[in-house]
Amino acid sequence: RIDAAGNSYFDPTRHDVNSKVFSSFYNGQTIAYQSGMAGAAETDALINMLFGKVETARHFCRRLYRFFIYYAIDASVEQNIIQPLAQTLIQNNFAVKPVLA
Repeated sequence: RIDAAGNSYFDPTRHDVNSKVFSSFYNGQTIAYQSGMAGAAETDALINMLFGKVETARHFCRRLYRFFIYYAIDASVEQNIIQPLAQTLIQNNFAVKPVLA
């Protein structure tokens, strides 16, 4: 939720009480329901799941490339630029500055 000042916060009364099951892309991973304020930790599990995929880094690097360089990405750009940038992003724990450098 978001309060009047624009700050977000976790409201356990509005939390989905079901476990969250994801697609085969995420190997059918399940994030188990956690009750009360512990439910906020489900977000951490989601973020770890998303950033555990190489494709997340590649997607992010494609977006950077399209914004700063050029809108079209061919096979050569994918192999010689996007994939190495994605590895840099992963190796730096998703810090963007090393990728931009």
